[in-house]
Amino acid sequence: MTNFKKYISTYFTKRITVVVLLSVTLLGGCQTHPRGLDLTPTPRTLVYSYIIANGMARGRIMRGAVSHEQLIALAKIDRQALLSILIAQRYPSHRNFHLAEDAVIAYLAAIES
Repeated sequence: MTNFKKYISTYFTKRITVVVLLSVTLLGGCQTHPRGLDLTPTPRTLVYSYIIANGMARGRIMRGAVSHEQLIALAKIDRQALLSILIAQRYPSHRNFHLAEDAVIAYLAAIES
């Protein structure tokens, strides 16, 4: 009887080992090609970023934390950012998206300074 128990134990141990190894192999195959996160700007993300930056500028102006010269500079850079985004929407290209993204970043920097 002990040989039978030993046979059953060995049989199930081998089967479980095979199932576990097969499962790990199959699940490991799912992880071989990570997709990653795509962070390229799109017209929608650029417009959304501009709207947020515009709200930040409005808040700073409403607090009275902006001098007349700073207000004029903010208005100029605001217009440049908006124009860059509209150009990227109308003529989508990697270069135009990059220029629009840089304009929004410059707008944010102007708001913070």
